[in-house]
Amino acid sequence: MATSSRYRVFGGDLTERPTEQRWEETYRGLDSIGQQYPVITVTGNHEYLKYIIRKLERRFSLVFSYYLDSMVGENQVYTLKYNDMQIFCLDSNREFFYLWTQKKWLEEQLKKSNARWKIVVLHHPLYSIKGSMNNLFQRTMFNPLVEEYGVDLVLQGHEHAYARMTAHGENGEAQAPVYTVSHCSPKNYYIEFDKRFDKFGTGSRYYQQIRVHGDTLTMNAYDATTNDLYDAVDIIKDKTGKSRLEDRGKEIPEALIFHSNGGKKEEAFQKRIDEYKQRKGIQ
Repeated sequence: MATSSRYRVFGGDLTERPTEQRWEETYRGLDSIGQQYPVITVTGNHEYLKYIIRKLERRFSLVFSYYLDSMVGENQVYTLKYNDMQIFCLDSNREFFYLWTQKKWLEEQLKKSNARWKIVVLHHPLYSIKGSMNNLFQRTMFNPLVEEYGVDLVLQGHEHAYARMTAHGENGEAQAPVYTVSHCSPKNYYIEFDKRFDKFGTGSRYYQQIRVHGDTLTMNAYDATTNDLYDAVDIIKDKTGKSRLEDRGKEIPEALIFHSNGGKKEEAFQKRIDEYKQRKGIQ
């Protein structure tokens, strides 16, 4: 989840399953938020019914009715421009043909956008922390556009941990786009600690606050259980549109919380954690 003083953005899976009971739980959870702030969300796989060709449970579009006007075919896509920022919402749960249609929509929207700051939101991470072969269709469809059209920030969910990956230029300097994975579920994934990522968090829940001030877009990530600052990045853009990045999160210790019960998967994950800590010099 990303927060702003003006609206709330969710990365999908607002409901556990698309059933009456689960939707009622979702409505109760959103009730106090929705009375104070506009809610923007993308679809997650838990909003879909499990058919051979996936089918979105119809209440999603009826509740988040801005999709009724913005859908392209059966694709739940939406874009919102707010001052100098534009958000592009994708439906990463779909089959290849639908992703191809969304690719064309996203390129059209990015081409005509005059927003200084561009943020893409989708459920499945373009760079997975579960394994390098995961979400290949999504990465193939969308990531070339993210890079070509100067997207600054990619907000993602689905894989239950925190991770942040930063692009780097030819000289190794950090630059946009910045990719984040975040979640607020009680379930935790056994992730891979890919060297392309700058920072990880396991065993807790996280939310982000995105703020634009002057020539800077700030992304602060917080531990939802303590509300302590967990990660922080500034994307600073000059008048020509060229950006540089200040990584304030590298000074904040990484929390890798895990308690093995002795099973093979648990032991393998604990070993990955230990190897990562040794690589990063984490005590």
